[in-house]
Amino acid sequence: MSKIKVPERKRASSAVQTEAERALTSLAHSLDEQDLAALAYQLWQARGCPDASPEEDWYRAVEQLRPRK
Repeated sequence: MSKIKVPERKRASSAVQTEAERALTSLAHSLDEQDLAALAYQLWQARGCPDASPEEDWYRAVEQLRPRK
């Protein structure tokens, strides 16, 4: 499996946000790359294909594909 390129995200202002971002990045690497990319693309299209903030769709896709406990 190839490495997933996780979009860069602006630096978090608190340690809690930084830890949450690290957790999402780690989770993204464990999910199926094709499923994640396809869902992020669908989310981006649903938002009207905006020019900025591709990481928003990426992280939303990670959240949606995360296994529920």
